[in-house]
Amino acid sequence: MVDEEKSEQKGDLYFGAGTIIACTRYAAAYFGVTAATLSNWMKAGCPRVRHGYYDIKAVTEWNAQREGEKL
Repeated sequence: MVDEEKSEQKGDLYFGAGTIIACTRYAAAYFGVTAATLSNWMKAGCPRVRHGYYDIKAVTEWNAQREGEKL
């Protein structure tokens, strides 16, 4: 028997825990940046759900805080 939770495939975009979870390609398009920029953000502390997936609300809040620190 295959573990159903492990075999479950998530789509490129899905709703989970009260927010939208997007794959790197969709998240980058949403924020108007490249996938490389999103990767750099992640290295700088941007929250990530798991490899290749970002919580749009958390990234928005992180980016707003980061932009506020620049002012």
